[in-house]
Amino acid sequence: MEHFTQKWTLVSFLDPIAVGTQFFWKNWPLHVTLAGTFAVDWDVDNLLDRLTQSVAEQQPFQTTVTGQTEWGDTSVMLLDQNQPIMNLHRAVFNTLSTSGAVFNDPQYVGEGYTPHSTIQESVQLQVGDVVTIKDLAIVNMFPDHDGYQRQVWKILPLATVQV
Repeated sequence: MEHFTQKWTLVSFLDPIAVGTQFFWKNWPLHVTLAGTFAVDWDVDNLLDRLTQSVAEQQPFQTTVTGQTEWGDTSVMLLDQNQPIMNLHRAVFNTLSTSGAVFNDPQYVGEGYTPHSTIQESVQLQVGDVVTIKDLAIVNMFPDHDGYQRQVWKILPLATVQV
């Protein structure tokens, strides 16, 4: 029997998705990973408060798909490492890392972060696609004590400019 612990992942879904949506671990909706899977010794309200603060001044932005690569047995579409996406990643990564978060794959966060969208079984981005990042979704990697399910726990909209 496998042992699972509470973990989270931070993404931006590319199609609208409702809080509470649950899916099998192999059937992720199309998304851009902003911070890979991590565990942190906070209660969920503290996690939400800190992440909300970290994105409070981040504006929605666009980025472009620039290529495709393989990371082991995972195929991903690479995104332009433009300033807005790198700023958003740094904001959430700094919040998590200064609070003791432990990442499953630490080589892919911080200085090792490469903006990407994992190729899903039924859908993927194409080179040249422009994607809009407008929110940060907190995904529960262990909903209802089931390590094979994923659930959209919260969606934090990025700041909007008031005109």
